[in-house]
Amino acid sequence: MVVTTITSIGGKIATTLLAETPTPGTAQGMQIIARQAITPLHSLAKIVHIATQGLIAVGLLAALLKRGRWRIEPEYLAFALVFFSINVAGIVVPSFASALNTSRLYHITLILLAPFAIIGGIALYETLVGGIRASWGALSMQIGYQALSVFFVVFFLFNTGFIYQIADDSPTSVALETTQDKPVFNNREVAGAEWLISAGNERPIYVDATRWWLMNGFNPRYQRYLPENASWMESKSYTYFGTYNIVRDSVRIETQEHEITTADYIGARRFIQNQDKIYDNAGSAVYYR
Repeated sequence: MVVTTITSIGGKIATTLLAETPTPGTAQGMQIIARQAITPLHSLAKIVHIATQGLIAVGLLAALLKRGRWRIEPEYLAFALVFFSINVAGIVVPSFASALNTSRLYHITLILLAPFAIIGGIALYETLVGGIRASWGALSMQIGYQALSVFFVVFFLFNTGFIYQIADDSPTSVALETTQDKPVFNNREVAGAEWLISAGNERPIYVDATRWWLMNGFNPRYQRYLPENASWMESKSYTYFGTYNIVRDSVRIETQEHEITTADYIGARRFIQNQDKIYDNAGSAVYYR
């Protein structure tokens, strides 16, 4: 299974490379960098992330040039170079990042690469203030460490979503944001999904992109994503709505173009017109067509 998946990903990458040059439409990492952020604060977060990758690149170079000073073991440095190459491939190689998801790839590689961001910050600061007299060296480095600490505190607050939450600027944290749509489900939603699976008669079950994760925990064999056009839904099928769908009259629809997946929220009622409601527990509902 794993070998088949890896072979499939490799074949897809090779086919895409031969067919076309990397573009934001085929390379997910490049698309994330090139895409306009939804707010200025999110644009600032993107700059912070790119700056962090720049510090990692500088840190790797510093560790290669002065291995004795930084005392990085050769094996660790070799792994770090491979992981950094994976990060670069996620940006420029078509279909590479999308096979795992760019954010997951970024997270995995940072586990090993994080120390080089600190090394890069120190090396960069030393280069910038290299002309300062030796007597000022200790004070100068203290300022550099403080500046680097402030930078990583800001990086941490952006990553946790704390800044977005405080500013009420399109919050991203599942833990901090309790009003937005997210894959966290209440007992009534779970009860509705259990009832549908037990009484579904092995027919297609349509859910939106968020409720997909709930239904996927029961039996993914028969579930379908809600399509952009309600007329594309199969006959003799079920539509499952969770609490968010019912209360907000909204469903999350995902579309894919090349290797890029985009999501949008549209009205829910269009998907249940001319359908019969066969289950309702005030927290989830099931319709049949």
